Amino acid sequence: MNSISRTRKRKNERGQILLMLAVALPTLLLFLGLAIDAGFAYVTKARLSKAVDAACLTTMKNLSQGQTVAKALGTNSFNANYPTTGLDSIPPAADIIFSTDANGNTLVNATGTATIKTFFIRILPQFRTVPVADRAQATRAKLVMSLMLDRSGSMQNNNGWSALPPAVTS
Repeated sequence: MNSISRTRKRKNERGQILLMLAVALPTLLLFLGLAIDAGFAYVTKARLSKAVDAACLTTMKNLSQGQTVAKALGTNSFNANYPTTGLDSIPPAADIIFSTDANGNTLVNATGTATIKTFFIRILPQFRTVPVADRAQATRAKLVMSLMLDRSGSMQNNNGWSALPPAVTS
């Protein structure tokens, strides 16, 4: 192959990088946008998970005050742990439901949902907003208590043995 044919071959290949860039750049931008939006959804899911866990535990902790009060305190805890931002198109919502399991233990089921606005993927109409949800469950088992009595004689030295019989009726 002589030098003239090599020069012609190079001239025919000119501008190919521009064509490859025109094809690759939109694809790269689409994937970059997807990565940013997916990262934002992941951060939102982590914040929502923290808020739902706090709501569930707060509700269970205050269940002795009644379900209405416990649910209100759980909702307040959710709102304190997931403050609304301008990025949420719909304010986040918590739902707290009480139930019992097969053993009669009280269950608290908390769910939270948030809808976020996407940044880059919104060019696709079905992805203008993305719902993010999380749930948590807490249970409280009935208290089972055991009392162990010391009959070894070690309590005779301080007269502790005399207080035991009237304190224990059965």
